[in-house]
Amino acid sequence: MTTSNTQLTNKLREFPKFRGVFPQDELKFLGSLKPGEAIIANFESPPLNGSHWTCAINHPVLGKFYIDSFGYVPPITFQDFLMEKNESFKFNRIQYQEITSKNCGEFSTYFVSRFLMGLPLNDIFNLDFFPSDKNEKTVLDWFNSL
Repeated sequence: MTTSNTQLTNKLREFPKFRGVFPQDELKFLGSLKPGEAIIANFESPPLNGSHWTCAINHPVLGKFYIDSFGYVPPITFQDFLMEKNESFKFNRIQYQEITSKNCGEFSTYFVSRFLMGLPLNDIFNLDFFPSDKNEKTVLDWFNSL
């Protein structure tokens, strides 16, 4: 299933520290991601449907994280956004999602919602450290429960 920005926004609107869903080329206009905040961004620009959803969180103690369910290095536009004021950031290198899966929006929502609920970092990433049917089911069940 390919999710839209409206679907993702609707799932996360109850969280005051959720900044929103953006195409990556608009990140430069957002300003800094403050501690406790999170965003979801897509690699495509409107009016295109989008190619891949990723997310970023700013943990109040551990700092900024870029999270990609495929474990890819963040694109330059995301790096520039996260490194505003020369701040450092971390990113995952673990592939949680099958490369053929279309559920990247659901994975991003899973990570962001668990972060915004205040779960410990280990619980935010509480998935197999490799792509699996279990990961897909866990994430889709979570997404549908929001």
